[in-house]
Amino acid sequence: MKKLLHALNSKGLLSDIDIYFALFIDSIENENPELLLAAALTSNITTERKHICLDLKEFSGKSIHDLFPENPLSLEINDIKLPSFDEWSEKLKVSRSVGAPGELKPLILDNAGRLYLQRYWDYENKLARSIKKRITENSVSVDIELLRDGLARYFPFSPNAPVPNWQKAAAFAALSRNFCVISGGPGTGKTRTAAAIAGLLLEQSKAEKFRILLAAPTGKAAIRLKESVRETRNKLDCSEKIKNMIPEEASTIHRLLGYLPGSPYFQYNKNNPLPAEAVIVDEASMIPLALMSKLLDAVPEKSRVILLGDKDQLASVEAGFTMNDICDAAGDNVFSADFRNTYRHLTGEELPASSENKKKIYDFAVNLKHSYRIENKSAIGPASVAVNSGNSQEFLEIIRNGPPEQISFEEISDRAELKKKLVRQVEKYFLPYFNTQDLNGALTLFNRFKILSALREGYFGISSLNLMIEEIISEKLALHRKGPFYHGQPVMISRNDYRNGLFNGDTGMIWKTPSGKSRLRAYFPSEDGKLREFSPTHLPQNETAYAVTIHKSQGSEYDNVLIILPDKISALLSRELIYTAVTRARKRVEIWGSPEIIRYAVSSRIIRSSGLKDMLLE
Repeated sequence: MKKLLHALNSKGLLSDIDIYFALFIDSIENENPELLLAAALTSNITTERKHICLDLKEFSGKSIHDLFPENPLSLEINDIKLPSFDEWSEKLKVSRSVGAPGELKPLILDNAGRLYLQRYWDYENKLARSIKKRITENSVSVDIELLRDGLARYFPFSPNAPVPNWQKAAAFAALSRNFCVISGGPGTGKTRTAAAIAGLLLEQSKAEKFRILLAAPTGKAAIRLKESVRETRNKLDCSEKIKNMIPEEASTIHRLLGYLPGSPYFQYNKNNPLPAEAVIVDEASMIPLALMSKLLDAVPEKSRVILLGDKDQLASVEAGFTMNDICDAAGDNVFSADFRNTYRHLTGEELPASSENKKKIYDFAVNLKHSYRIENKSAIGPASVAVNSGNSQEFLEIIRNGPPEQISFEEISDRAELKKKLVRQVEKYFLPYFNTQDLNGALTLFNRFKILSALREGYFGISSLNLMIEEIISEKLALHRKGPFYHGQPVMISRNDYRNGLFNGDTGMIWKTPSGKSRLRAYFPSEDGKLREFSPTHLPQNETAYAVTIHKSQGSEYDNVLIILPDKISALLSRELIYTAVTRARKRVEIWGSPEIIRYAVSSRIIRSSGLKDMLLE
């Protein structure tokens, strides 16, 4: 078995960490090849494939080739079969390194045959217990008449409004529970609903001190949340006092919790909770299991947690598909009879009864179904709906025949053709900001357009695309570069720098200082809207960002988006990837690729093994 693991490691299919962990487990207990293999795969599937656990039922009896279909291994190794489920689970149960849920062992095996690293089982268990306690045990005191009046003011009846008014239902759910999840696609009004919820909570508090904190996973998303809430609160039908109490500032989750450089822990935790009566978090689909668990751990049990996001977007970059798991456990707008009756009593409106399995947990999750972007006849809305429903034919029909000022599709079959077409995009979107003298103006122009790719490497990946774009810009502007940085270069941080408050995904620009000796500086927007200045040479790991991966674009929106798909099938392609890319565009989306690749992507779904849903339903 060790020879097999080293063979997989030599081909890059298992990491050094996977091997070291497996050998550590083997040192505790020799002569258990099934355990050795399980340890290596559990490490790999968590750190590399971003699952929370190894589902023995899914992998049992499969071949090495089934696990790594694109591997360069010999036929002899590829044909090796993994143990059967019964054999594998029995061997693990008698191991000293494997414990049952609740035991302190390196590996945890639950009754469903899911094998966890200890810390991931702990994260999942803590999160499930916290959510269940918040929605079932902690009673919420609400002034019913004040809430009736508030819902009528914030969500007034209109004959043209959608029925049911899911935004109003979401606000009611958030006021009724200490935990609420609001999911919705682009244009469904998630942040508008969040601002209304903040106003309703402040009216209910009848106190001068009711602290609401706003947060998001990335700096860019925090800035967008802040701007949206600030814009929306001025339109709410409430007193000036309440408007002024709705928070203006938003921070990253790491900053909110108080990151400790070089530590996996935060300043705020269960023993030192956040000083807040409510925490509203946007772009929750981006939050991995570990961070979600630590976030809820840090919010006082009697305080409210309200998560906003789009459950159909890409899963988080780190392990877990946490918001999707929570929404799956809750069902699609599943409400108890008591919830529907109280809502009807308060609003005079009906919520549909659900025919879903009664095993669901109720009354805390609302899916906003009406997109005002679709209502405004944007082709982006129907395109995203087609992708989300897995209808690749309808999606192709829309992108081929939709209004060209909103959506378009071009087949790219030749690599030389790709660079030729990129020249037009560079001339239209990138060259103009090089000609401005004002940094803020340059950032505004740059942020109106983004090139998105599914891949990092390869001819159609962002590394190659950024090099091509730089070549085009150099030819057009006769740039003479000295060193890795140059005036007008967009850069994206790719490794967290807690000391300087720069995080993976933060995007800034290299710019010449206007006074004295012209020298290059790096500027990044901060959560308060101001620009922070750094020496480029002191930045953490970073990369040029004319083109970024679709994963890194989460939490951002652009007026115009160009999506470049690879020329070959890749395991990274999925329905969620295409949906996320398309919904980054506010006004226009253009897609370059082939129909075959699109059909494959739209028919493929992200599946990450987890026990969170089952824990919530226990």
